[in-house]
Amino acid sequence: MSPRRLYLDNAATSFPKAPGVTDAMVRYANELGASAGRGAYREAVETAALMSECRRRLNKLFNGENPNHFVFALNCSDALNLAIKGLIDTRATGHAIYTHI
Repeated sequence: MSPRRLYLDNAATSFPKAPGVTDAMVRYANELGASAGRGAYREAVETAALMSECRRRLNKLFNGENPNHFVFALNCSDALNLAIKGLIDTRATGHAIYTHI
């Protein structure tokens, strides 16, 4: 019997995927492949609709004010940088506190 796997890197790779996620990813890669909002062709319009639906569902799940308040980022580091840069006024004096992490 092989040892039980204890997976602690979920934030980096989201493994294992929830049911349906891999199918959706494969469908996007094989059938859509378009960036939302980058064109008026069918695949781009469908991708934009999927993103809008995802935002709507997240808004409902988190009882948000507006689905458009949800922002998708490449990864956690990218999301943190977007948030930090949005909070810090570079024209003001002050400082930011951070850790080595």
